[in-house]
Amino acid sequence: MCPGRLSIFIFISLFSLVVDVQLLLSEAADGNEFSDCSNREHYCGGRRYDLYYPFWVPSSPDYCGHPGFEVTCNDANTTLLNKFNQKNFVLRNIDPSNQIMQVMDPSFYGSCPRDFANYTLDPSLVSYSTQDVNLTFFANCSTTDTKQYRNLRNITCLPSEAGYTSFYSLPSDKWVPPLEVWEKCRSIATIPIDKELEKLLSSDSVNFPFVVNSGFSLKWEVGNWCMACTNSGGVCGFRKGSTNAETCYCSHATSVGGKCVPTRETKHLKKTAIGIVGGTVALVTACCIVICCYYLIYRKKSLNNDQNVENFLKKHGSLAPKRYKYSDVKKITESFCNKLGQGGYGSVFKGTLIDGRLVAVKVLSDSKGNGEDFFNEIASTGRSSHVNIVNLLGFCSEGSKRALIYEYMCNGSLDKLICSKEPKTTLRWEKLYQIAIGIARGLEYLHRGCNTRIVHFDIKPHNILLDEDFRPKISDFGLSKLCFRKDSILSMEGTRGTVGYIAPEVFCRNFGVVSSKSDIYSYGMMVLEMAGGRENIPLDVQDTSETYFPFSIYKHLDHSGGLQAYGATAETEEVVRKMILVGLWCIQTMPQNRPSITKVIEMLEGSIDDLQVPPKPNLSFPSSEPIMDISSCCSHDGCSSAVH
Repeated sequence: MCPGRLSIFIFISLFSLVVDVQLLLSEAADGNEFSDCSNREHYCGGRRYDLYYPFWVPSSPDYCGHPGFEVTCNDANTTLLNKFNQKNFVLRNIDPSNQIMQVMDPSFYGSCPRDFANYTLDPSLVSYSTQDVNLTFFANCSTTDTKQYRNLRNITCLPSEAGYTSFYSLPSDKWVPPLEVWEKCRSIATIPIDKELEKLLSSDSVNFPFVVNSGFSLKWEVGNWCMACTNSGGVCGFRKGSTNAETCYCSHATSVGGKCVPTRETKHLKKTAIGIVGGTVALVTACCIVICCYYLIYRKKSLNNDQNVENFLKKHGSLAPKRYKYSDVKKITESFCNKLGQGGYGSVFKGTLIDGRLVAVKVLSDSKGNGEDFFNEIASTGRSSHVNIVNLLGFCSEGSKRALIYEYMCNGSLDKLICSKEPKTTLRWEKLYQIAIGIARGLEYLHRGCNTRIVHFDIKPHNILLDEDFRPKISDFGLSKLCFRKDSILSMEGTRGTVGYIAPEVFCRNFGVVSSKSDIYSYGMMVLEMAGGRENIPLDVQDTSETYFPFSIYKHLDHSGGLQAYGATAETEEVVRKMILVGLWCIQTMPQNRPSITKVIEMLEGSIDDLQVPPKPNLSFPSSEPIMDISSCCSHDGCSSAVH
């Protein structure tokens, strides 16, 4: 939130707080309103009416009731609702408990009505009650033939004049007067009548004037606030020109929140309210300070990140991939609606570029430091162009929002293929074999084919993607290192990689120098896993050395037919044995004993007769000998035990 918007937010919050407290502690002026509105008795024609809110009489101030409910007594000693819905009605009865009043149109009183008009009610004041039904009148109609319509009745008190007649239609949910009736009548109106009288009309036991003179019922609504006011000893009123028109008047008390509260309690309430205001102001101030500090830190971080991006683009020039805005990334992924996967780095979403190409968008969570992993991946992948290296199409970096846009691999990652329950047929072994060669060619390009050599440091099945033809592509270069020396020897602080695939020299320098041979070790562990070595560790193994799964593979190599445990058949045993032997050569403990990646490809594509069983790695020993304590190496210089 920017400082300008923050100031507006603070002002609105404090203003709202002051208004709420003012309404909470609003007091009646001096109790005069209570005495003015307490007398609710009204007499007219010798009859007493007890008027409750919203009704009021002219002898009391207009703030004692709602403006639309003024009650008067006319010269004929009839109680009227003055100008109620722009018309005066005779008030027959009031039922305050059910909030229902019975009214009558005075133009109908004592005679047969001649002028018909529909009633229009203000829904904010009243509504028809459930006791009302509608009666439709047809006046001055140029037809006298009503016998053919059994639901029509002549209005007998209105004689026919010059061939014209008047009649009414009995209420019915099913029968509607035909169109010819509506067309032949000059005046039509619908007014409510009492439901009980409608039954009498149907039986012809009452006449028309009696029904309309009996009136109908209207229901008004008074909220719970008035009941709360009355129960606390106050009277309800209506204050004109106030934002809170409905109000509660009290005697020797204070109106607080629509209730009458004794004065001594009000003082305590005022102190409480003042404490609330003070505490809230302090809390809002503290929040503002925290938000401002966060904004300054966020702003500084954003500026540093923008500078890092500019430096990166300037340094790599045309080698840098296309930069996208974050809004473009949202459009490409349709607001991140199709999620492909989740990892410690963030999430991957499926998307579509403007030209229709499918892409995988990796949205990174907040990177540590200055985003070294993020720029590593852009620099490494941006420099690479090989059939077995995933193609980076673009990136986004706006503040803390970072994303990488890759070509889409429809068959996912290699780990899903390895973990598949599909039987290892000849076709599947051939597929795994070709994938192993493809990965090796991708590594050869990184180690030897680029002008700037790249060590990946995180080769594992999860980072190998497969296209529609199951062609492997190396991905995720977040931990990679660029090497400008021909021997690819690196100087590193700390450890990087995934446990189970990290070469010994990466976490303990006593094993040798860190170089491209570190990727060879990770590759070998992955190939052994592809061959199923990790699946074939006996569940009842007690010997700690046997938990290093490559050791169990040697037992199967020592006798004929031993590779059947890996799903090998007579037709596939050569492929399986070749993958296992190459994998074992790649995981030799000392880097100098491992083959180069070029040699690995020669071994995979060469004859099985040229491959010998390599010695067991010296990382641990059989149970008859003590297991090497790797942690002891960490007492020497250049060793780190941390694993990222």
